Amino acid sequence: LPLILWALRSALASPEDYNAIANYCLMPIGKTLSLLIWAAFVFHFFAGCRHIIMDFGWGESLARARFGAYLVIILTVIFIFLGGLWLC
Repeated sequence: LPLILWALRSALASPEDYNAIANYCLMPIGKTLSLLIWAAFVFHFFAGCRHIIMDFGWGESLARARFGAYLVIILTVIFIFLGGLWLC
């Protein structure tokens, strides 16, 4: 999060800084970093949704909790893959 906030602040500072951040994001290390940030966000989002659903009392049995965990992992992998395709 600090890296994202720093990049946002720098990109909003001036057109030259924006171009520097944009060029960095087009490099392989920038794409890799973006994909890792995307992966963390996607997993956190789906796991949070699972926990909110469990707070309502759905999926609290062991079998349903495991199903929910597997579903979070599968959805995360699918969305990471889609994000990787979008970054290419």
